[in-house]
Amino acid sequence: VWCTATCWTRTAASSTTVKISWKKLNGADGYYIYRADKKTGSYKKIGSVKNVKTTVYKDKNARKGKTCYYKVKAYKGKNIGSFSKPAKAGIK
Repeated sequence: VWCTATCWTRTAASSTTVKISWKKLNGADGYYIYRADKKTGSYKKIGSVKNVKTTVYKDKNARKGKTCYYKVKAYKGKNIGSFSKPAKAGIK
């Protein structure tokens, strides 16, 4: 596993955002972010971060009242690392 993901949530009056953060992996070109409804469910790619100095992704499509799970994969060129451990996030 190339990186470890953690999640925290922030809610504002007009929007709900889940922020996913992970530890920087030296040598990576970027990161792919995945989301699923269940911990052992099917993870769908929801975004990417191409700036290797950035280790945060904001999921602005998170739904209020729903718990989601996130995983991150690091990549270098065409080589893609394995999934991080899942990180749980819920918006109340």
